[in-house]
Amino acid sequence: MSPKTLIEQQLLVEMKSYLIDTRLSVSEIADLLNFEDASYMCRFFRRKTNCSPLEFRNGSAVREEAE
Repeated sequence: MSPKTLIEQQLLVEMKSYLIDTRLSVSEIADLLNFEDASYMCRFFRRKTNCSPLEFRNGSAVREEAE
């Protein structure tokens, strides 16, 4: 795997952890992970997971996969 791929995978792990385990807003998570802004982080997350951060947090992505 390339270094870029490894970094992206780690970012996704951290994003998912923050979304599941904290009440931080998407904007606060973007700041913590050094994204320029929340919209950029949301685009990155959607591109990698096919759902938005809020859909992931609310569990709708998990329910869709189970169907």
